[in-house]
Amino acid sequence: MTDIDVDVEAAGESLEERLARGAMTFREALEIATEMAAQLRDLHAHGLEHGALSAQTVVMGEWGAGLAPRSGLARRAGGRGDVAAFGELMELMIDGAETPQHLLEFRAEAAGLAHRCRTQAPEIQQVLIPLRLLGMRARMAPPAPPVDGTPGAGLGVRLKSPALPAANALLGSNPAS
Repeated sequence: MTDIDVDVEAAGESLEERLARGAMTFREALEIATEMAAQLRDLHAHGLEHGALSAQTVVMGEWGAGLAPRSGLARRAGGRGDVAAFGELMELMIDGAETPQHLLEFRAEAAGLAHRCRTQAPEIQQVLIPLRLLGMRARMAPPAPPVDGTPGAGLGVRLKSPALPAANALLGSNPAS
């Protein structure tokens, strides 16, 4: 087997550097996780494992996210270590992700999937399919209604007129303004 040397700095920004810049969006975290899982699936399908998956070996550029190969990919003994490491990285990305209210249920689902990877280390294909479906559902989720100053706006709740004075009093709003 040939050793592969990769100049990670020339390839793009590492996941570690990206996270140090600040929180990513939940959708960005899902996209990166999906790309990582697809690449792990391809490695595992060829009987290989990455063996050193970390925030330093996930590299992102204009082309998306990729796994920087380490020197000498090892023959796979099930790839369970890669899947557990993937789960840890996914948790790291999701825990700090900026998540709009309408995507919170998807975030909880993604966190559960990451936990399963970290603790049970299933085959990566068993992770990739639900992850892709989750990404599609999150992209199709309608955004929350805009907050327009009306009590209950943005929550999918419209207060009927008899409740407005009480709501305004609770919220400290002046109905005359």
